[in-house]
Amino acid sequence: MLASFAEFERETIRERTRAGLHRAFRGGRHFGATPYGYRTDGRGFLQVVPEEAEIVRDIISRVAEGSTLYAEAKRLNDLALTTPGWRYGNGKKRPGANLWSVMTVSNIVRQSAYSGIHRVKTNGGKDIIEQSVPAVVEPNLQERAIATIKENKSYPNRKNDRKYLLRSLVRCATCGGACTGHRSSRRGKRYHYYACRAAKTYNFGAAPPHKASFVRAEWLEELVWSDVRRS
Repeated sequence: MLASFAEFERETIRERTRAGLHRAFRGGRHFGATPYGYRTDGRGFLQVVPEEAEIVRDIISRVAEGSTLYAEAKRLNDLALTTPGWRYGNGKKRPGANLWSVMTVSNIVRQSAYSGIHRVKTNGGKDIIEQSVPAVVEPNLQERAIATIKENKSYPNRKNDRKYLLRSLVRCATCGGACTGHRSSRRGKRYHYYACRAAKTYNFGAAPPHKASFVRAEWLEELVWSDVRRS
């Protein structure tokens, strides 16, 4: 009986704690790491960090006008701007990665808080609580930026492109990085190659700068299949 009462008491405390957090979230208070461009005030409400918000506005505006995630990551690295890092509450920001990545830029463009609605996931992601927070950009501008990302991602010839059977299985002789498929066209003909992914401009810091060698996909795949058949 004592064990049953203790288990019941633990569950009651857990439920009360969860309900209290939900009330705090619905009231606009924030706990944990703050989104880039914000810090919390003494009451726990999100407030804009002007210098970081300016970078956010610049990124979203450029993507909305047609810039790509890769181009923005390269631009930010060329400007040597500090990466988002981590900030808890109104404390000092902790350093993050050395370089801006495509994923970091993508997360900034998609962060709903910048349009004035911060979505907090609770209960293991099953429940979402929306908070009204100070906006950094106009909602329609962010919507245009997200639409640009989707348009760039689903280019029209993706379905017509070939399958690269050795994708990520082939390694670069210079840096040891994975090689992925690459397509080019000349005089109306299509050519398919394997090239080092780390040598491309959007894999910043993945390997020392070097020129990627392009290997004809058909030739390499036939060579591998011939070796497999002999085995």
